[in-house]
Amino acid sequence: MKYLKRMINLSIAAVLLLSALTGLTGCRTGLPAEGETERPFVSPYDEEKNTCLAHRFTDEVCQQCGVAFTPSKGLAYILSEIGDGQSAYFVSGVGDCKDTQLIIPATYEGLPVLGIYPRAFIEVKTLTYVHLPEGATTIGEWAFQGCSKLRRVEIPSTVQHIGREAFEDCLRLTEAVIPEGITSLNEGTFQNCVNLSAITLPTTLIEIHSSAFSGCRSLSEITIPAGIQTIDSYAFANCKGLTAVYYDGSLKDWCEIDFGLSFANPVSMAGHLYIEGQPIKGVLTLPDGVVDITRNALEGLVDITAVVFPESVENTGSFQGCVNLEYLLFKGSPTYTGDTYSFVNTQLAHVYLSDTKDQARPYIAYLASACKENNIEFHYSDEWAYDEGGVPQLKQTSNP
Repeated sequence: MKYLKRMINLSIAAVLLLSALTGLTGCRTGLPAEGETERPFVSPYDEEKNTCLAHRFTDEVCQQCGVAFTPSKGLAYILSEIGDGQSAYFVSGVGDCKDTQLIIPATYEGLPVLGIYPRAFIEVKTLTYVHLPEGATTIGEWAFQGCSKLRRVEIPSTVQHIGREAFEDCLRLTEAVIPEGITSLNEGTFQNCVNLSAITLPTTLIEIHSSAFSGCRSLSEITIPAGIQTIDSYAFANCKGLTAVYYDGSLKDWCEIDFGLSFANPVSMAGHLYIEGQPIKGVLTLPDGVVDITRNALEGLVDITAVVFPESVENTGSFQGCVNLEYLLFKGSPTYTGDTYSFVNTQLAHVYLSDTKDQARPYIAYLASACKENNIEFHYSDEWAYDEGGVPQLKQTSNP
């Protein structure tokens, strides 16, 4: 069922990607406009023009330009019922407002302003900064899509929902902080934000949907919260600048994240994974209790040379792109050990099995298939032993 779900998700993602490629032009491709470079928009203050492009307020005064915190006027609003006989306003567009730096008021006509309506500022090319008030709960779908000059959006702690593709193609957006309480990052939320270099994810986050960070090529590192359960396909596709992934959970938890098929695991782009602040490198000894390693969980780890599987492991997952991997050691008898692509782009040469050759026959076919691209030597339990550190002590070598 999980495999079927992934295939359906992949098909949907492919259709969406094809639609995007055939229907979008200009800045909607995610590429900087002519004359722009990849990282020119880090500073929120344009000294040459003596213009503040993105405020930083402290005690209601911008520390960069000295302007006072003043809510924008002339914005368009839509009145909505929010339940229990109550109503609230949502900003639905720029209206008559001429501000390029919007400060959304907390109230309008005596009622609370609870957020941004879907498509409210889609492709408004003049916006450079938006401040949402404390109390706002929602940023709608496509709210800021294509706002190519937007540097920063101040998102309050009260926001509970950010719609799909809300910041897609915000080419100059350099930083974003997702507030605590958000559990899901929707499809394409920051897709093609080519200058996004800093992102803070909340500890409450459970799932990252497809293409959420696709094309964020200035993102150099990311911290994945411990509570993540699902990361969908293409979530980190074309994140060419990624060099480090930090995970706040345990290695066992990481192995159990439900990753999509392609570029869901950010390590496939970064190559380097840190768990509990320590790099995963050299001999990777998986902890007891790990049973099913999700297919893409351990792909792309360029720093590992060997993997030691505990007796509990039944499904080993895939190790594509682990370019320095040479050894596998099984302390138990796995049920399934990968498909024909599981060890592509590795240096795998030796597999140590805890069973004799006859005992290993039920699963040796899986291993032989998974390793068919490599010239592998299999070593059975009557030929070797390992010490307390998990280092194989080879008595002799043989082939199956």
